[in-house]
Amino acid sequence: MTHDSRTNDKGEQRSRRTAVLRRIAMAMIERFAVVVASDLARELIDWSVNSR
Repeated sequence: MTHDSRTNDKGEQRSRRTAVLRRIAMAMIERFAVVVASDLARELIDWSVNSR
């Protein structure tokens, strides 16, 4: 019985760790996307201003 609970705890810890890693990765991707989007918007604005 103790062996089962031990393996179950390990699996739970692993799933929790993957969930945390996924959350961190999603936050990093979100931040990267925001930076890229703002950079592209700035370039587009500069290009539209210069083309006029």
